[in-house]
Amino acid sequence: MIALYGATAEVYDAVTRNPGGFEAALRGLAHLGEARAGFTVQLIPMRANWHQWGQMQELAGSLSPHCRVGAPWLYLSSEGSLQRYREIALQRLARAK
Repeated sequence: MIALYGATAEVYDAVTRNPGGFEAALRGLAHLGEARAGFTVQLIPMRANWHQWGQMQELAGSLSPHCRVGAPWLYLSSEGSLQRYREIALQRLARAK
C-alpha cells in the first residue's frame, strides 16, 4: 500500500514535509508498475489536500487499479509532541453526519 497525500508536488511535499517526495513516490510507483507488482494506492484526505481530492482520485486510478481511502481521521504522532498533535488535529476533516 502506497499513501498519496496530494495530486501535485506542491501539496504532497508540503503535507509530507519532504521536498522531492512527490517525484520520488511517482518514480517508485512507476518501478512497481514496470515490475508488475501489485499494490494499492491509499488516498489520505485532509484539509491541506481536500481541494485536490478529485485530482488525487484520478491520479490514483492512473497508477493502480486498486485504490482506497485511508486514515481520514489522521492518527496522532507517536513522538509525544503537543505541538505536532495540534497540527495533526487541525488537518482532520469533519465527520459526515
